[in-house]
Amino acid sequence: MRAQSGKMVDLDAEIDGEVLNRYHADGVLVSTPTGSTAYSLSAGGPLVWPMSRVVCVTPICPHSLTNRSVVLPDNMTIRLRPRERRGRFDSMVYSLDGRSAYPIEVGESLVIRKAPETLSLVHLRKQNFGALLRAKLRWQGAEIPSDDE
Repeated sequence: MRAQSGKMVDLDAEIDGEVLNRYHADGVLVSTPTGSTAYSLSAGGPLVWPMSRVVCVTPICPHSLTNRSVVLPDNMTIRLRPRERRGRFDSMVYSLDGRSAYPIEVGESLVIRKAPETLSLVHLRKQNFGALLRAKLRWQGAEIPSDDE
């Protein structure tokens, strides 16, 4: 994302060594199904079923209407590279899960890939994801489930 307010980032995105897109946007989000329904959704990313084995790449307020979220298999390697635009480079930072921001410069790249280890998550009660979406997003036929259900 941009380091200065009012500036856009310019970066290239590669998937498994092949160019995906050249972004001019407020930033780019890379999210998992667990993280897809918050910031990525707000930026125009998709709703992703929790057990899906995918990663979403979503531009934040892109400068082009044709730049949209892309859903990729989670075994692909994503590389984001800052670049100069018209001979100018505006400082950029990256953040992991909303934590501290770290600077990234032209010539550096951020590589994102699935870890070999898995993380088990605890579910306190069994929930139907479709019913949860209908309730929280107030889709037709939705009833907000009570705590007793």
